[in-house]
Amino acid sequence: GILVPRMPLSLATVLPRLERSIEVAGRLRPMLPTIISEVIAGVHHLHKHKMLMWAAHPRNVLLDGGLHVKLTDYGPRAPLC
Repeated sequence: GILVPRMPLSLATVLPRLERSIEVAGRLRPMLPTIISEVIAGVHHLHKHKMLMWAAHPRNVLLDGGLHVKLTDYGPRAPLC
């Protein structure tokens, strides 16, 4: 089997919190450029290895305790043209 670290958050859970809580927004907003950069780097890595991220939406962008990104649900290998 595959062992993966626990990823307690996703963008789907974090983004609504930014809108509802000033305290949460204050802590997370400075991290958004890093999160976006890591998503772009992850998608680039997949493309470099001829893989596609089939369902690119916030639920499939996982965040660890340090708010570092892991992408999920990128599907089977598919040839890129």
